[in-house]
Amino acid sequence: AALEARGARDALADLHARLGERLATLGLPVEQRPYRPHVTLARKALGAGPPTGEEGVTWRCGAPVLLVQSLPGGGGYLPLACLA
Repeated sequence: AALEARGARDALADLHARLGERLATLGLPVEQRPYRPHVTLARKALGAGPPTGEEGVTWRCGAPVLLVQSLPGGGGYLPLACLA
């Protein structure tokens, strides 16, 4: 299950584009799939269902913010950087 961004899409898309441009100038590979900002809430949650009700979820990002790399095969995450 995942939460998708509603309010900050433009800012996130701009950040994603700038990061991709910078990676390309460094000769690093850039993901070609369309960018879909989200927060993963559950992985491999067979049989789990979404919450009932119509209320939305508000989530604010505070410090620190952690940049992580997803490991292949669902092996977890590798912390890369922390912004305090």
